[in-house]
Amino acid sequence: MAGVSIEMPASRVRCVILGAAGRDFHLFLTCFKDNPHVDVVAFTCTQIPFLERRTIFPFPLSGPLYPGGVPIVPEFELEHLLAGATPHVDKVILAYSDISVDAVDKLRQRVASASPTTAFIPYTDDEAILQKSLLRPRTRAKVLAITGVRTGVGKSQASRYAMKYLTQQEGLKVVSLRHPMPYGNLIEERVQKFSSYEDLERQHVTIEEREEYEPYIAVGLSVYAGVDYQAILDVAESESPDVILFDGGNNDLPFIKPDLYIVVADPFRPGHETTYFPGNFNFTHADVVLINKTDSAPRNGVRGLMQSAHSRNPTASIVVSRSPPTLIREESSCHLARHDDRFPEQRPEHIIQKGCHVLCVEDGPSCTHGGMPFGAATFAALEAGACEIVDPRPFLKGSLVDVFNKYEGLGPLLPCMGYSPEQVEDLKETINATICDTVVCGTPIDLRRVLGDGQLNKPLVRVRYELCDVPEDEVKELMSKQPFEQEVTGRFSDILHKFADLVRHDANPQSVPTIQQFIASGGNPL
Repeated sequence: MAGVSIEMPASRVRCVILGAAGRDFHLFLTCFKDNPHVDVVAFTCTQIPFLERRTIFPFPLSGPLYPGGVPIVPEFELEHLLAGATPHVDKVILAYSDISVDAVDKLRQRVASASPTTAFIPYTDDEAILQKSLLRPRTRAKVLAITGVRTGVGKSQASRYAMKYLTQQEGLKVVSLRHPMPYGNLIEERVQKFSSYEDLERQHVTIEEREEYEPYIAVGLSVYAGVDYQAILDVAESESPDVILFDGGNNDLPFIKPDLYIVVADPFRPGHETTYFPGNFNFTHADVVLINKTDSAPRNGVRGLMQSAHSRNPTASIVVSRSPPTLIREESSCHLARHDDRFPEQRPEHIIQKGCHVLCVEDGPSCTHGGMPFGAATFAALEAGACEIVDPRPFLKGSLVDVFNKYEGLGPLLPCMGYSPEQVEDLKETINATICDTVVCGTPIDLRRVLGDGQLNKPLVRVRYELCDVPEDEVKELMSKQPFEQEVTGRFSDILHKFADLVRHDANPQSVPTIQQFIASGGNPL
């Protein structure tokens, strides 16, 4: 920044930010980039394969205080980093998500052992950081934030449902901002918008990024993402939206101050709403707890989450929703995009025949660091009559061997990993090497677009799953054994309708109620 003189204090608070290319960069850009009282010594990286290849958070993103950028080192080098730092590191800030509270404690112990006088601070424990990193719209657009207690709970399904409902049923203009996944060139990825399959190809996205962006494109929607969320928010607001929808990642908190704060919970993993950081914060602070997958989850898991919500967030409304998987024939994506009305019809002639030996390809993040023992592909294959879910371990190629060594709890499934071109090739070779009759793909993307038409040597069947409302009688059945009074609705659309009323009341800003007032009053508090 030529011509600008920054007066530096005699001493600066020296920090290391523990991250995974998401919340860590956001905290830096909003809280520390232009703060002369803080010196960010380095980022660490973990969780995302191949991120160790990135060694610098580059200038000009880093700003004039860091003309050489900010170093990035693997998290396993944390002790060496702290021990060798001169001057001393004052704070280590935990700024990534979907990590157990036990793992948080182990990180705390590592810091204390390597540098006893260095403070260890999860970012949710620092109110100043929380508030400064929470962006505010410059316009009068309302913000709907959809977060989760874990990876793989169905946040993206809920976000797409909300976006379609608010646009098609309520006539509102909505723009969607997805939690960051900048796994390529950070400068080029500062602000991203995905509206077409060509956008995905041009920006060289990984499979993991594609899994989040492609489902929007498949139903004619757009989504923003990137690195610099103030710049992203400014561009999104230039479209003059009524609603800004923040589609959360992992189980992280919203980046934008929400008017309606929703957390999605998973009844297949009851108890995780309290034992995983920072989803436990989402669970206790959200306006609405949405319990997804009630069509397939055990009833005790659903009721356990209801009880947990009542005890830990008694003012929240509870919503239950279904996420039914549907097996469909593998077709070209352009055909699916033209004919998919969000809830694809079941085509019995293409369902797996009974007695098939099936390889299940599941969403990568959900089944690795998300810890899900199985996903939609496994559930759909068994429901369709598969006689065996084939374990891919004997057939693994290249980097996928390392994935299974790192995540020893993986079941008989193949995580759809593709964080690099080499790993995509490993995925294709593993599928082709596996001895099975059929491949069932539970990832939300058209895998053939990534692997290439004709590159697989066995049939592939896709599983599509979209959130839908729960009938009223099922809600009553779920509530019949609950010993508490707390608002429960079987219709996510009812909550969204109340939120739409809140947006419309913004025409008179002096009398705009809170979403809690809308929920409590049935949508008519004025």
